[in-house]
Formats: sequence, C-alpha cells, structure tokens
Amino acid sequence: MSRSFVTSDHHFYHENIIKYTGRPFAGVEEMHETMIRCWNEVVGPADLVWHLGDFCMSGHLDDMRRILEQLNGEKILILGNHDTYKKEEYLNAGFKEVYAHSIIIHRVLMLSHEPLAMSEDMPYYNLHGHTHDRDMMENEDKRRNVSVEKTGFYPVNLGKIRNEVLKKMNAKPVKSDLSEQARTAGEPVVKNRETRKAIADAIAGKGISRTYDSIEEMLDDLDEETSS
Repeated sequence: MSRSFVTSDHHFYHENIIKYTGRPFAGVEEMHETMIRCWNEVVGPADLVWHLGDFCMSGHLDDMRRILEQLNGEKILILGNHDTYKKEEYLNAGFKEVYAHSIIIHRVLMLSHEPLAMSEDMPYYNLHGHTHDRDMMENEDKRRNVSVEKTGFYPVNLGKIRNEVLKKMNAKPVKSDLSEQARTAGEPVVKNRETRKAIADAIAGKGISRTYDSIEEMLDDLDEETSS
C-alpha cells in the first residue's frame, strides 16, 4: 500500500535561506544533495507527498523540473509566497496537482502554507510551513510546523500524524459539517471571520480526500497504511 507524506519550505536554489534559518550547509549544492537524499530515503516511487509551499525560488523553472525528476513519489503542491509560477508551469514541471488555497484532508487535517489561526472549538489540526524553524503562534497544540528545518529535512509520514490527531479526538465526535454545527448551536462554530473563510476555501477543495463513515473506519485504514 502506498503511503502519504507531508513537508514544506525546501527553498531549492535559495542560497540566502542557509544563512536566514541557519541551515548546516556550505552552499546550495550541498543543501540540494542532502534534501534530495533525505526525501528519497523515506519516500518510495508509489508514495504521495503533500508539499506545503516554497518549493523552489523563481527563475529556476528548468532546474525545478530536474529536481522533481530526482524526487520519489507523486507530489501535490500548496502554493507558498515564493511559488510564483503559473499553475500550468508547476504541473508541466512534474507536480500532480497544485492548489492556491488551504486543503482539508481526512476531515480533520488542514494543510496550508502559512499557519492558520486555530481556536479550541475548531475540529481541525493545522499542518503548515512558512515559519521555518520557529513556532510563534498561540494554540500550538492545534497545529504542527512541518518546515524542513523542523523535521531534519525529511518528509513526515502523514498517516502517523493523522493517527496521533484522530486518536486524541476519538473521545469527542468530530463533525466536518460546520454549517450543521452552526445551526445546532445557533451561532457560527468559529467566530473568527478569516478562519471561517480559510475553512470554507479548504472544504471547497476537499474532493481529492477519501471520506469515512466513522472515526473507527478511518483509524483502521490509517493503521493499515502506517504499518505497510
């Protein structure tokens, strides 16, 4: 069975990122070699990788294509602030799909480039990049920074993260229909307008996700994936 991974902020061909975030490399060649090796050590040819943005600097379209050819697995990109090419150019370079907005997968995981404002009443867990080696927002227990500086430059097994999150939520039923919750409570479940918009945008793009009838069914599926 194929596996899913998540990662963010490789910044291929960005020499200054070595200095900005204290990456332990002498130059971009060493950085590229290490990041490609780390990727391929954990990702297989049949696996899927969600990349949460800032994959490669602008001005290196052909170089980016060559980098993608060296990386195992299918890749889906959520655009970051440094991802400035057109969607078609990313697709032609080798990404399976490209999104300009946050995505909800498996009902509870919100994938985004920048960290989202998360409140305790939200039935979601945010995986993000952008902040590199820093965690600087409230409610860090509702999100995880998967920038390469935080993961040793390795993609992280998404099934294991989902298992951790879902098992914590298992004691409380998770409802993915926010409009139904709002009608039941008589008010918006999430009061922050920007956060509600982020959720709405993510739900609009969730067609690629598999849906489940119950938490138990999802956990069984994830246990099977992570054990393979």
